[in-house]
Amino acid sequence: MRCTQFIGLRQSAHDFLKENFTQVESSRSTTGMFDEVVPLREWVPNAHGDIVKVREVEQTAPWSSGPMIFTCLEIEKTTGKFLDYMWKQDRAVVSEYDRGTGAFWV
Repeated sequence: MRCTQFIGLRQSAHDFLKENFTQVESSRSTTGMFDEVVPLREWVPNAHGDIVKVREVEQTAPWSSGPMIFTCLEIEKTTGKFLDYMWKQDRAVVSEYDRGTGAFWV
């Protein structure tokens, strides 16, 4: 069956966000294979520092009976934005992805 598979963030990104950030309403999204809206999240820091906001962004969407949407974090600091907690391709992955290691092979 063909469908959009939202994989989302790797485990280390969830761990980074869990203690230090609060999720806020987001109007950001991407689209699936049938043009369905796939919401993407945003967070603000719980304490003052150099991080202004963290956004979930689509990193890649390889095909496996439909797009598999892998996301990473866009971290906005007072000095600029950068991507972090990105998935990496690894031929050694036994199944299509491993959330714990942050690796995929599709």
